[in-house]
Amino acid sequence: MKNFKQTKHIIGINFFLLLILVFSADLTAQKSSSIKIYKFQILVETNGESIKLTGQEGCSFKEVTYNAGLNNSQAIDQDGMTTLEMTKPGETKKRMFLFTITKTNEGLNFEAFEGTSWKKLNFECPKNSCSQIIDENGMFNKMK
Repeated sequence: MKNFKQTKHIIGINFFLLLILVFSADLTAQKSSSIKIYKFQILVETNGESIKLTGQEGCSFKEVTYNAGLNNSQAIDQDGMTTLEMTKPGETKKRMFLFTITKTNEGLNFEAFEGTSWKKLNFECPKNSCSQIIDENGMFNKMK
């Protein structure tokens, strides 16, 4: 009977140590895969089919305007309009942030790939005319 209690106690201790090992490894893995977020601020304005981006902070562009077809995505990074594909072989491009803008019947959808704390954003554009500031953390109201 005494051996059974000792064996049960040893198994319990080993199980407890195993749990500690598993949870500490999980916490370490989360720390090492931190997402890099870069500070930027862009004013997004629409007028009919046109989308105008004004880089206010963290962008090398001042203003980018393009005609957006319905449900066609356009990639944007710190330099302005770009593609989702990487640069040519042998070339490297350091992207601070990367997201796409897609015009829909309801408004605009954004999907982030690098440098933001958000993955997806969207907002409505009544009568195809709206104005919204976005940054690395999402959307916020303009100061008046």
